Amino acid sequence: MDNIGIYQIILKKKYFNEDDIKKYKHLKIKETKTRYNITHIKKTFFESNNFLRKNYKEYIIIYGLLKDKYKNLRGAGVFDFIKNKLDKVKKFFSPKLDDYYETTKKYIEMYGNIPIEEIFIYRTPLGSIITTPLNIVSLGQWKKLQDKYGFDNFFHLALVLRLKNNKNIIVEKLDAISVSDSYKTNPKTENLKIEEYKPESLTLNDLLNNARTGLNNDKLFFGYSPLYNNCQYFIRYLLKYSDLYTPEAEKFLFQDITELARELNPITKTIMQGTTDLVATVNKLTGKGNNNINYKIVIPTYNRYEKLRDFTLKMLINQHIQKKDIYIFVANKEEEKKYKQVIGNSWNIIVGKKGLLAQQRFINKYFDNNDYLVRVDDDIEEIFKLKNKRIDYAKGKITRSELNEKIILNLDVFIINAFKLCNKKGFKLWGINMSNNPFTMSDKISYDLKAIAGGFCGYINDKSPKYDWVISNDKNYTAEDIEKTLIFYINDGGVIRFNNVGFITETFTEGGIVADVGSVKERLIKTKQAFDALYKKYPDYGKIIKNKIQGHTFKLHRHPKINI
Repeated sequence: MDNIGIYQIILKKKYFNEDDIKKYKHLKIKETKTRYNITHIKKTFFESNNFLRKNYKEYIIIYGLLKDKYKNLRGAGVFDFIKNKLDKVKKFFSPKLDDYYETTKKYIEMYGNIPIEEIFIYRTPLGSIITTPLNIVSLGQWKKLQDKYGFDNFFHLALVLRLKNNKNIIVEKLDAISVSDSYKTNPKTENLKIEEYKPESLTLNDLLNNARTGLNNDKLFFGYSPLYNNCQYFIRYLLKYSDLYTPEAEKFLFQDITELARELNPITKTIMQGTTDLVATVNKLTGKGNNNINYKIVIPTYNRYEKLRDFTLKMLINQHIQKKDIYIFVANKEEEKKYKQVIGNSWNIIVGKKGLLAQQRFINKYFDNNDYLVRVDDDIEEIFKLKNKRIDYAKGKITRSELNEKIILNLDVFIINAFKLCNKKGFKLWGINMSNNPFTMSDKISYDLKAIAGGFCGYINDKSPKYDWVISNDKNYTAEDIEKTLIFYINDGGVIRFNNVGFITETFTEGGIVADVGSVKERLIKTKQAFDALYKKYPDYGKIIKNKIQGHTFKLHRHPKINI
């Protein structure tokens, strides 16, 4: 908002006298019984009469949008005479400097001793919510300094702790230290997992007490300054004094605004620290941001009403995926009716096409180009990663039972990071291991030609013909995900697979493809037909081999020897 200007400042006589006003006689001042109305910029210089106002204890600011040719007429020094009066302005919150608030105490008492499984830093951009009011009270100085020092966005940061009981606890500093189970995100929210953290090695009490003891300064620990002791500093303290602070966390978390703050005039700093409305906004100052990952979950389903409810939807809700981001695609109106009877009417249920490939085509057309889509089967019980590395088993460092130990993923964090990796590498398709057998998994992320299972994968939607399936629906009824892998690999030069991540599900169960084709035997026949069609179309990319579960499979060559 570079062309915001102040039209009037209304001073309340209760706090200001004639001596305060004298040196501003060059401005148009209208005196009433209770106020001094100071016109800062002529009304005709603004775009319209749609002015906004900010009400403070001692004064009122009326501001609006300047016409382009007047956008440099902000002036300076209008607040000079307020300087000695602002000590009277009280903060909306007066942070305790020696203890937690009662609401925070309650959460610490409830969850303080439960071991922490995973730690994440979350950051959510505030945009114009913070830029506009700061630009107003600094008469444009904030925007100029923001541009000068390259601050293209500001964030609020919080530490998200996933506890052993799967509860997510949020630790942040607003005007005081806050511990709760609620954190408001938006499509631009980003996160970073603290990979160095060893599960169950700390509790919430440990994190807080380590930082408080390490600082040895309750004023610094409990206190707050929007410029010099805000939420980013607080999270730094929590991580640093528990030996979890890394260069990666520093880069993600911290934007040093010291130089910017140094150049702000003293009036603006005082207003930022002391004014009721502004403190509630400025207390969220932090770092810099970039990517937006606003993904959608898409679930093609057929004749699996209870299974969808009891498995995939239950898993997604337990992972705190919002209903509004989940889209369920059914075959026809009759199916829609049956699903609503079982799962209720509050879900996004869309009538598409019958048949998995036909439905997948419908889904791609339903959404926009470049949408982030996560396809999930209707019978997924859990998404997990291996707790230990397979290489450690090979070296004899862990037992076979330890190799089988699994960690339930924070799905939201995993999906966002997977799409970020796609953007970084220039690929559009990512997936996870085809099996939940740890001996078929590895510790690495691969970018070569490995099959991406349709049961759980993510892709950036592209409706251009080159990303469409080539093999017809009747011939590729059960292997559309393998052809999808090939199509994305050929067009992008790679696909991403997280080989230490798998999913728990059942194969060849009632409903789904089996219900559609009539029997397990018929599905096996159609599967073989699909693999024959794949080999005929893509002979250089794989071969048909026998498989215990499906009878046959189309095994992809990791590094096909052809020009792509």
